Amino acid sequence: MPLPRVFINGWAMPACAPATLLECLPSAADSIIHLSDLVSPGDITLNTLLAALRQKMPEPPCLLMGWSYGGMLACAYAARFPQRVKALVTLAMNPCFVAQAHWQAGMATDVFEQFVRRFSTHPEKTRKQFIALCCMGGANETHQRRQLMAEMPLATDGLLPLLKLFGALDIRPLMTRVQCPVTHIYGEQDAVVPVAVSTLMEAHYPWHRTERMAGSHCFFMDNPKSVSYLMARRHKEVASPC
Repeated sequence: MPLPRVFINGWAMPACAPATLLECLPSAADSIIHLSDLVSPGDITLNTLLAALRQKMPEPPCLLMGWSYGGMLACAYAARFPQRVKALVTLAMNPCFVAQAHWQAGMATDVFEQFVRRFSTHPEKTRKQFIALCCMGGANETHQRRQLMAEMPLATDGLLPLLKLFGALDIRPLMTRVQCPVTHIYGEQDAVVPVAVSTLMEAHYPWHRTERMAGSHCFFMDNPKSVSYLMARRHKEVASPC
């Protein structure tokens, strides 16, 4: 029987982004979790996000998927609650999004801080620019950009504190505590998370499976069947895709 599937969406992204990929996986109970749904009044920390996520997760062990920021949270959840995750797949995930001295494959600190400032003053315009960047380099760049912008949620509640936390997160120490089978997939033309991250992942976490595919930060929207076949080949418990 196919596992329950949970997909943690990327920052500020609409539900349509992973829809086609999920349709290509075996039928099971699906849940798409948006980061903003995990935000509650008060300070936002990794611990508060994980506690909120735990309340939304299914009781049976699941196939947990996460895109970008959602992938970071998925990894942290699998490390914190290993008995609740049967298999883990991340898409375009950088465990340390802002570059550090020993992790150069990330966004420069000044670039990230400028992005935060722009979003704080012009959230809608900045979010559209971010969506365009996510689609850049994809085979269906124009179509994806229009689709994501057309279905972009109007509310921006919680997005700014989530963004600030994003810049401070470094989940690399948690990666060694993930016990289930893991696959990380990266887009070779990604303008948000550079494909160089995949090389670092292979070097630091060789027991995880790392894959590369042609495409942008939204590469799984370009060719969802290829992504689903790759997932099924790696995680037999996922069963055969459509």
